[in-house]
Amino acid sequence: MASVTIQRRGKVYQYKFEIASSDGKRKFVNKSGFGTKAEAQEAGNLAYTEYQKAGIPFKLTIEKILEKNRASDIFIYD
Repeated sequence: MASVTIQRRGKVYQYKFEIASSDGKRKFVNKSGFGTKAEAQEAGNLAYTEYQKAGIPFKLTIEKILEKNRASDIFIYD
């Protein structure tokens, strides 16, 4: 697994990181809608740390982050 990657998407920034796969396919978590690169980096680092600590219960934690930031959906890619 890699660390958090920050990308610009139009006028907003997103973070993205790879998560564990149970079926051999790569899976990613990404979240966009951050106004600055620093905000995306901070949220991405928090989400990645929580994922590393929690593993499976990660989805519950990320929902709390989304509620706190009033952000849009999180996408998990297969």
